[in-house]
Amino acid sequence: MADVLVNNRTYPGETESILHEKELNDLLGCIIDIIVNIVNVIADGLVIWRCYIVCGRRLALVTVLIVLLVTGTALGWVAFIFDIRAYKIRMSAPLSELLPPDNFIWSNYMITYASIGFWTASALINLLATIFMGFQIKRVYAERKRTHAACKSNMSLVLNLMIESGFIYLVSIIVFILYSTGVTAFTNGEMANIMPCISAGISPTFLAVFLALGNSNRDPNTSSAAQVDRLSDWQVARAPVYNLSFSGVEEDMWLSIHVMAMDDDSDGRPIQEVSNRERCACRV
Repeated sequence: MADVLVNNRTYPGETESILHEKELNDLLGCIIDIIVNIVNVIADGLVIWRCYIVCGRRLALVTVLIVLLVTGTALGWVAFIFDIRAYKIRMSAPLSELLPPDNFIWSNYMITYASIGFWTASALINLLATIFMGFQIKRVYAERKRTHAACKSNMSLVLNLMIESGFIYLVSIIVFILYSTGVTAFTNGEMANIMPCISAGISPTFLAVFLALGNSNRDPNTSSAAQVDRLSDWQVARAPVYNLSFSGVEEDMWLSIHVMAMDDDSDGRPIQEVSNRERCACRV
């Protein structure tokens, strides 16, 4: 009996059941690759969107983040392809084969380097987004400090930055990279593997909670400056609101329609104004 195509995961014994366990582990690894790639696109996409909103919808600022997202996603699928390839090589290998073939070893190297590149790109996205949003949030707080007597504490500023940028997700990715490269030894490697997926769900949850708290504090019947000061810093990026107004309509009258689009993210300033006048041929 022989231990067929041993990789970095060592197993005691060289029986056929142990080989079957390795094959199942490789198959589950392929499934995990699919889940991680999808989750990472959603998590990093949310971070990029928040950076785009917080930084004043400047597309040039997030272009680098989008390029990193595309590159990292491509590397993630490269790792998945080579995981499938390694799984097929192990499945077709005879029990009498003592040494792994060169293409199997090369596939493992590609999986390792592609995974490191995948998580490094994700870490850079979150790091750059944290820096961009940090400067923007700091600038907004400085303006509030100049115009308001009471300003938010530094702890509130740090909390806003952590939630907006997905800082928890960034920390978990760094931990995973340290584990993958062997820089730091962890007693539980599987926990390091699933930490990014767990934190990818935690950060959007925090963001959704704060957005909900911001909306619940809004009083639709009050628009004074004092009410604005009491609102949460967390607001949803809303689409323009279209106001349609017209007076009573009678037969053979001309109907004038006035539509104005208001930008909720820019203090309610009108961004588009359209007027139309049509003859009404309906009966009231």
